[in-house]
Amino acid sequence: MPAMVFVWSRLVNGSPNYTLVQVALNNVIMIFAYAPIASLLLGVTDISVPWETLLLSVGLYVIIPIMAGCATRKKLLAHSEQRL
Repeated sequence: MPAMVFVWSRLVNGSPNYTLVQVALNNVIMIFAYAPIASLLLGVTDISVPWETLLLSVGLYVIIPIMAGCATRKKLLAHSEQRL
């Protein structure tokens, strides 16, 4: 998803720094607010989902991809510095 935001931002000649801040803020909000919001919305519809399941989904679909992206970026930057 964040890659799509960067592509669209580039297509419309948007500010890369502003886009980066938006994506980072969105990721932080998703980490801390996704589970409570999902729980609230599921509670309104009387669908019972355990908190463990909600927290697991945040870990699997938000935290792990962010960590993988950071590790990949760090590795690519280190590799590019070695080539210089």
